[in-house]
Formats: sequence, C-alpha cells, structure tokens
Amino acid sequence: MSGIMKFKKIKPRMIFWIFTAVLLPVIVVCSTIYYQRVTAIKTEAYTKLTAIRDLKVIQLNDWFTERKGDFKSISRDMEMRQLADVFAQKKLTQNDKNIIISVKNILDSFVENYNAYHEVFIINTFTGRVEISTDRSSEGLNVSQEPYFIEPLKTGNFFIRDIYYSNQLKSPAMCFAIPIKSMNSGGEKQEKPLLSTKI
Repeated sequence: MSGIMKFKKIKPRMIFWIFTAVLLPVIVVCSTIYYQRVTAIKTEAYTKLTAIRDLKVIQLNDWFTERKGDFKSISRDMEMRQLADVFAQKKLTQNDKNIIISVKNILDSFVENYNAYHEVFIINTFTGRVEISTDRSSEGLNVSQEPYFIEPLKTGNFFIRDIYYSNQLKSPAMCFAIPIKSMNSGGEKQEKPLLSTKI
C-alpha cells in the first residue's frame, strides 16, 4: 500500500467515506461550539472582574472621601483650633490644660468609635513633636522629618502618605495629616498644629 489508502471491496470504501463525511462536520461543529463557549466564559469572567474592579475603586474612593471628611470635621473643632495658641505658650494656664484634656478626650473617643484608625495625634509645628496622641507612648516623639509633617505644612492641605510598612505596627499602614486652622486670625505666617493619623 503506497501513500493512498486502497480498499479491496466497495463496502469498506463506502463506510469510510460516509464516516468521514459525517464525522468531519461533527468535529468542526463541536470545535466551533467549544471555542464559542470558551470565548463566552472568558468574556463573562472578564466582565465580572471589570465590574468587581470598578466597584472596589468606587469603594476605595468613598473610603478616602470619608477619611478626609472625618479629618476636616475634627480639625474644625473649637478646642482643636485653640491649640495653636496653647502650643505657643511657654507656661500653660489652667485653661490651656483644660483644652488639652478636652482634645485628648475627643481623640480617644474618635479612635474608640472608628475602628479604621489605629492612632490619631497632634503635632506641635513649633517643635515638630507629637504633643497629644491616642497612643500615649508616641507623645514627645520628634516627627519633624516625616512626610506627614513636612508636606501638609508646605501645601496647607490634606495629605495622604502612600502605604508603607510600619515598624511600630508591624504591618502595612497609611498616614493622613491636615493643618488645624487657628481660632486666632493671625495671618498665614502663624504656625498651625497638625492633626495626623495612622491607619
């Protein structure tokens, strides 16, 4: 038998050609259906993943908007706004001490009620040190080289530090900061305390 298949009888030849004529279209149809189904599954999976991605982006934007709103609200609190004048004093009066106690209570309550925040603290921009913190061990730390101290002082606006690994928390963290506008209208040159958080 050379390269061409030869049949000695006509019956096997007929069976072969009928089988080939029937089987080939079946293979083509099955292959087409298979690839169409695979394409449909891929398209559906891609659509679902795109929808999930878009939803997560919306949720993340909403989360950032909420955090920014939280910080703007708390930075406008009357006691918070009096801190610039308190921090400028060399000797604290009883009224100054009462303001600091009130601010500590506000921040403690804030962290207690909002689980998103690990620590909220206020930086004295005269010294670059943490004056008030919900984590008392942070009070007195010099953070004047930290981006959440430097950047909001430059811009005067809300600042978000990118996700970084916190040695203190032993986990990824973010920092937000916003200048606290003083009750005193002493002009732009007056130093403002910074309200900051670790999340």
